Amino acid sequence: SSRVLWTLAVTQLRFFTKKAMADTKQRPFPVINDSPTFLQVVGNLSLGDISKMALATAVAVPFGYYAGGRFLRVQNAWFLGSMGLVGGFGLGLQGSFNRLKGFSK
Repeated sequence: SSRVLWTLAVTQLRFFTKKAMADTKQRPFPVINDSPTFLQVVGNLSLGDISKMALATAVAVPFGYYAGGRFLRVQNAWFLGSMGLVGGFGLGLQGSFNRLKGFSK
C-alpha cells in the first residue's frame, strides 16, 4: 500500500516538475530581472500587492474574533490577523516576483 502511494507521489512530482519546467521557457512578458534578490522583490511591491495584504488581514481579524470562543476572542483575532498579514505578504511577494521574472504584468 505504501509502495503504491510512493509510486503515485513520485509520478505526480515528475509530471508537475516537467510542466513547471516547460512553463518557464515561455514568458509572456519581458523579463525585468532574471534572478531578483529579496530586497528587489520587496521593492517591486505594487499597490495591488499591498491591497492583497490589507484584504487578507481585514478578512482574518473578524474571522478570528468570532471563531475564538468566549474567552479567546481578542487573542485569536490578533493571531489570525497576523497570519492573514503573513499570508497576504506571501501573495504580494509572489505577484512581485512573477512580474520581475516576466510571468505577469
